Amino acid sequence: MAANGVTLGVSGDVMIIGQPAGAGFPDVTDALQACDAVLINLETTLTDRGAAADKLIRFRSSPKCVGYLADLGVTVANIANNHAFDYGVEGLLDTVDTLRTAGITPIGGGADIDAALMPGVFERNGLRFALIGFSSTLPNGCSAGPGRPGIAPARVLSRYLVDTVTIDEDPGMAPLVETTAFAEDVKILAHTVEQAKAESDVVIVTCHWGVPRALLAPYQGHLADYQRPLAHRLIDAGADAVLGHHPHSLSEVEFYQGRPVFYSLGNFLFHARAVEDRDFGRSEPDYDLSRLHDELTRVGGLARLTWTGPGAPAHVDLLSIGIDGTGNPSIASQAQHEFASGIVRGLSGSSVTFTDAAPATVIEQAGS
Repeated sequence: MAANGVTLGVSGDVMIIGQPAGAGFPDVTDALQACDAVLINLETTLTDRGAAADKLIRFRSSPKCVGYLADLGVTVANIANNHAFDYGVEGLLDTVDTLRTAGITPIGGGADIDAALMPGVFERNGLRFALIGFSSTLPNGCSAGPGRPGIAPARVLSRYLVDTVTIDEDPGMAPLVETTAFAEDVKILAHTVEQAKAESDVVIVTCHWGVPRALLAPYQGHLADYQRPLAHRLIDAGADAVLGHHPHSLSEVEFYQGRPVFYSLGNFLFHARAVEDRDFGRSEPDYDLSRLHDELTRVGGLARLTWTGPGAPAHVDLLSIGIDGTGNPSIASQAQHEFASGIVRGLSGSSVTFTDAAPATVIEQAGS
């Protein structure tokens, strides 16, 4: 807990099966409980009901697991992601109810689009925070609408460019992919941020977006085209920080208008890494998913943002996290910290400066 401010801890992907919180990772538990509030991306459903969706990977966890999340000090859980509808409407709504019953605020999904866009609000030390979740990873049928349960969407249009000369030389090469976010969805999200800003001191946006490196052509770059313009538009609308997840590996950090953007915080607590009989919905096409478990997925980060007043955070750092073979997190070793920090530094541009304070890295706007 910050002595002269409010510290929000923000993790990447959480998929929990049943490890009691304090038993497996006390150092991480202490780090989370030292924050004034904690935001996670919950990458699973908490339900015993529902039919499995027709998709490649489905996640379901016992509702009892919510007790472990509460023990960790989780305040808000984003459920706007590509696993929210793995077990249908029942699974989504059970997850919402289970979180609320445990005292954790769900954001990003609900009984209709208004519920999905409803900010999670809390107050600490005289500051009012509003947290908004959305997803650009949208399996068919999971987008919320008027009178339709689902998650808050930022749909994306993809164009596939085939180099007709080079593909003759290298048959089977992946095309270049151009992406743009749907203007209507961007407008709705920006308006949601504007409304939240009018009623709150600090607005945080968390987003499930981007592409896991296992599915990204190396020459495509580490961000999809739509991500940076969308982050900037939401900050222009009033967001004071934008924090992303979905690629399962750490990615770039930038400052825009003095506000930080974490494009991906990587994995955090991810028990699916250790599940051998994972619920694969199909066997064809025969994707090579081994890169979803490579060394880049074995480190992640806990972003810690401290506010001493309204607007941009006064202090930002990234605590390096190591993830073991069971998917449990720990504070990174020196080697893991250097690896994690190196990933972020290597991908980030000139808008940020880094100061090593192992096992954390202090992140500041260049020139500040």
